[in-house]
Amino acid sequence: MNLYLMRHGEARSKEVDRDRPLTEEGRSEVVKIASFINIKAHSIWVSNKLRAQQTAEILKEHRFCDDIVEREDLAPNDPVNAVYSDILNHHSNLIIVGHIPFLPYLASNLLSLSEDSVGIDFNTASVLSLEGKGKSWVISWLINADLITV
Repeated sequence: MNLYLMRHGEARSKEVDRDRPLTEEGRSEVVKIASFINIKAHSIWVSNKLRAQQTAEILKEHRFCDDIVEREDLAPNDPVNAVYSDILNHHSNLIIVGHIPFLPYLASNLLSLSEDSVGIDFNTASVLSLEGKGKSWVISWLINADLITV
């Protein structure tokens, strides 16, 4: 199974728009990533935040998968326990679009079975690819839009 953890693209600040949609730069970052990587997944799990949902829709438009599942437990400060458990019971490729600090904590739990966050820098529109079988996970790659030159 491959698991792809993706942070949403750059979003407007709360002061500008309390719903925090993606900025034009944020959309551009996500499109750049989606055009560069070639991954397929059974579904995308996404938080209920607009910026994450917009990111997931761009991935769907690029045919990464057909199914987007909104989850209430992927917000920035949610505990990772339920999602961690659901991942272990999921047996096909999966994309999770979420936030900081949730994604680093989830990656830490998968990689080291620890509650502490490992030093993975999830810039906006970053994707971390993990390869796993059961409870054993390894990092395959990490990419962000700044690394892609077109």
